[in-house]
Amino acid sequence: VLGEDPSPDVLAAAAEIAARLGFETMAMDLPLSRNPEGGQVGIVVGRSGLEAAGLRSPGIDPASLDSGEGAVAVREEDGRTWILVVGGDDEGLQAAARLFAGVLPHTRTLSTAELSRVRDDLAETLEAGGVADATVRLTQARVRAGQAGVGRVIAEIEVDEANLSAAAELLRGLATGDADADPGEPEGTEAEPGDESTDAEAPPTRLAYAGLESVEVRLAGGPTIRIAGRAAPDAPGPIAGRPGSGGKNDMDLSNLYTSDGLLGGGVLPNRVDAMLAPGEGGIDGLPDLAGRLGLESTGLTVPLVVPAASIEGAAARPTLVLAGVDNTLTGQLADSAKVDTGSLAPGEGLIQVVPAAFGSKPALVVSGADAAGAERALDQLARTFPHLAERGDDRPTVDDVERGLWDALSGHSPVGQAATGLYKLGRIADKLADRQIARADVLLSVEKADPGLEAYVQARAAEALGLADPAAVEVTVDDRDVQRAATIFADTLALPSEVDRFRELFRARVLPAAASAGSAGPIRIEARLSEPPELRRQLERETRDALIEAGAPADAVEVRVLSAFKQGYSWLEEVILPQLAGADPGGIGEIVIRFRRNDPPAEWPQQAIHTPVRWLHEIFPIDEVFARELGVELERIRFEQTTEGPTYEVTVTEAGGAELLSDEFEPHR
Repeated sequence: VLGEDPSPDVLAAAAEIAARLGFETMAMDLPLSRNPEGGQVGIVVGRSGLEAAGLRSPGIDPASLDSGEGAVAVREEDGRTWILVVGGDDEGLQAAARLFAGVLPHTRTLSTAELSRVRDDLAETLEAGGVADATVRLTQARVRAGQAGVGRVIAEIEVDEANLSAAAELLRGLATGDADADPGEPEGTEAEPGDESTDAEAPPTRLAYAGLESVEVRLAGGPTIRIAGRAAPDAPGPIAGRPGSGGKNDMDLSNLYTSDGLLGGGVLPNRVDAMLAPGEGGIDGLPDLAGRLGLESTGLTVPLVVPAASIEGAAARPTLVLAGVDNTLTGQLADSAKVDTGSLAPGEGLIQVVPAAFGSKPALVVSGADAAGAERALDQLARTFPHLAERGDDRPTVDDVERGLWDALSGHSPVGQAATGLYKLGRIADKLADRQIARADVLLSVEKADPGLEAYVQARAAEALGLADPAAVEVTVDDRDVQRAATIFADTLALPSEVDRFRELFRARVLPAAASAGSAGPIRIEARLSEPPELRRQLERETRDALIEAGAPADAVEVRVLSAFKQGYSWLEEVILPQLAGADPGGIGEIVIRFRRNDPPAEWPQQAIHTPVRWLHEIFPIDEVFARELGVELERIRFEQTTEGPTYEVTVTEAGGAELLSDEFEPHR
């Protein structure tokens, strides 16, 4: 919530906040809502935002804050949560926004203690002193411009009226240092006999967190008590530079949201290598751009936004994004003829990468002929780029334009090939300029030729060669489109159906032999076909019926058609599993599936690609199938590797160890 006409400072503060929101989430709707509805949390920025929110009791008055002081406060009103980011002046507002963006809910950085530790310290102090059921809420965090960390945390505490005096005394003791130690252990306690430890671990000092300057406790119905932070001062040392401040020599419009552009850290960007430098106008969409940068990266450095007018030594800064109109740095680039905004039409925007804008570093200019044009450019960059219009995997991008241009210039696209041909046609015409041409034959080879290309080339050739009648030029367009290429030769190979081949062999060899054998003995047929189970079951029934009709006893006929693909799996699922179906799961003790190690033949000196457990791979995941279908635990099904014997062997035993089933199987190659 920014107000009706937010100032550049309010927009800059909102941009810092939006960057943190983008960083914390995996998705973000742009543009960001300026009028939160329903259950949305409203983030109020600056005095103009506070007026627009219309809160009856905001709980904080920016006028009460000192110059350079800012505050982040949480308020509840009418069942709705509001976060207020305000300052005593513009510097204080920026400090509060950067506190929100780069510190909270911690005390100084995202690697220091969380403020919840402050709440816990206060609650534990009261509880240890006998004040139970205290309610502790951290409602404000204050900061001063240039301060690293939280200047003051305001805690609102409610206790029973009977405990009010005791609570105040305990908190005063914490302020003076009298309540730091845990009262559960009296001082000077001697070690127990046999206790060899000499250095007992000291209890942690309460409120000793880096960056925390003080805590202001507002005791409901009682006094306000200020408690100073207890953290030791930082050790002196060099101040680390801002990461990602190097030059971006490969940056262009197609890679802005990658590590070659405004981000850094590799394929998955983990930092923002840019700084937003807004001007005085046309920057209403600055929070949307900041949110997009935070969304695209897994890391964020604050401050992200610094007004262009306050930047000195631009060459020492990260890649600058010069947004809006009345931007002093954009003006410098215009004065050195590196950017031209004067040629833009009213309402027209400009997004331009300027190489070597400041020293050797590039800059990104997002401006326009006026504020409306700059707003349009900022909206395009924040919401749409790298897409040209609507976002989507199938939508054209700036990279597509770049690739199309490269393909054209290199002759890899039809338009590039046609342009190259026309260029050569012009060069030939120049060489023939002193000759009288009566007629010409032109051959142009392109891929996917446009239907109007032939007539166009004919007119261009007639003009270049000085022929009044275009009909004097005969043009042949050789279309090299592989999808429309002429057939050189064609051949067809008909592969016989394996089902037909099975039936043919059965009728020619098996059925006559079975008919002549009569009832002499059992008949067992096994086949391997790469067909679905339904078709293989049909073939089994068809074959069995034919044998019985030929005179074979029904009880002496066995027909099995297994899958030729993953034969071992097919055997286990279609032969072994049905034999175990209906068995009591508790009666099955163990199922052992043995597979032979797949070693290369001894005469092979070596094998470049070799899988010793190939036969195990072939039956994956048969153990899970058995466990599911039979209702037994997966742990009772195990595999064993053997070096000799059949390729597959299965043994099923009862819980007592007696054998229930044993069988073996050989795949056919």
